[in-house]
Amino acid sequence: MSIKCYLTKKSFLFLIVLFLFRVNCYADTAEEYFNHGKAFYKQGNYDNAILAFNKAIEFNPNSLNAYYDRGLAYAHKNNWEQAISNYSKVIELNPKDAATYSLRAAAFRHKGNLDQAIADYSKSIELFPNNFFAYGDRADVYSLKGDYDQVILDCTKAIGLNPKDTYAYDHRAAAYHHKGNLDQAIADYSKSIELVPNNSFVYVDRAYVYSLKGNYDQAIFDCTKAIELNPKDAATYSLRAAAYRYKGNLDLANSDYTKVVELVPNDAHAHEAYVNLGIANIKKGNLNQAIDYFNKAIISKPNDVFAYESRGFIYFKKNDYDKAIADCERIIKIKPNHLGVYNNLGIIYGKQGKFNEAISNFTKAIEINPNSSYSYFERAVTYYHLKQYDKAWADVHKAQQIKLMSVDLKFLKDLEKSSGRNQ
Repeated sequence: MSIKCYLTKKSFLFLIVLFLFRVNCYADTAEEYFNHGKAFYKQGNYDNAILAFNKAIEFNPNSLNAYYDRGLAYAHKNNWEQAISNYSKVIELNPKDAATYSLRAAAFRHKGNLDQAIADYSKSIELFPNNFFAYGDRADVYSLKGDYDQVILDCTKAIGLNPKDTYAYDHRAAAYHHKGNLDQAIADYSKSIELVPNNSFVYVDRAYVYSLKGNYDQAIFDCTKAIELNPKDAATYSLRAAAYRYKGNLDLANSDYTKVVELVPNDAHAHEAYVNLGIANIKKGNLNQAIDYFNKAIISKPNDVFAYESRGFIYFKKNDYDKAIADCERIIKIKPNHLGVYNNLGIIYGKQGKFNEAISNFTKAIEINPNSSYSYFERAVTYYHLKQYDKAWADVHKAQQIKLMSVDLKFLKDLEKSSGRNQ
């Protein structure tokens, strides 16, 4: 142990002793310790609050309030086990405390014990049937379990108790969305917006549902409103960009994608933006700029097969075959049975005149998908270049037999002429 570490621990122990001494000087009863704990709690000093509540409980082992507030302090420290322990003691002392059941339910939820959370929320509702908060919180847990029917029931009950409960409208809308009832989801999001017009997140949620319905104009409208309320939300720009893209407004889409990477250059939304900006630059013929965007996409998501495919395609177009091959090989490491990458390798090796390597890759593609007429045809072309005409004809016949693509007539005439035979 280093001297520095030793002094740090020693100082910490000294501070605890000093704290207890100071409290002892002024606290002689459970109530006084409890009041000290409350004061520390209000300051956000949860460690000292817990120490004070400990002393209060030493003086009065049945101090319901001390257990309750100590549970709250532990919850603020994300110590859910201790929070549950203290809430359980409160419930033991007062089995009809609906609020503590809800608090313990929340702690169980944070621990991932969803069934116990539901049981505690249900007990809270049994004790206090008009608590719309408990219905909303139980709905949230049912949502985590994927029980959207129960979410809708609980949210509907919460709304009946409090028609202005936007939380319940939002959760019920999300449940309708998951069940595919998009119109009802939109109706609930709209009601939530009517109640609280400045909640940007609800506009985004409604925009997403409009996008699913193919109503991109309304999706763009909602995203634009959300951006007015929250100009730094990259996810909203990304969603609006997608809507613009589906409408064919590529310049506006690219403008939004550019804003995304400006706001969050290393975020998941940025990855989507880099990919789409790369595609846009391929279409414009800006291949070097496209490569730069796909490089960034790969940095943000190193296992993105599409980004490697796209960058490899650009390298192929630029006749930079070695880099194209390198990207294909990276794809194989990520997805060993990727049919397209073996076909691509076959084409690239063929361009280099490495026909044996080309055949090897087309053969691998055929092993992955024996019905790939494209692979048979390209292998036939490669055999043709090697003057192995019988094998070329065999692959042509196989491609024709599969009938998933038409065989190039010019190639057939060249093969007939070179091989001295007809089909």
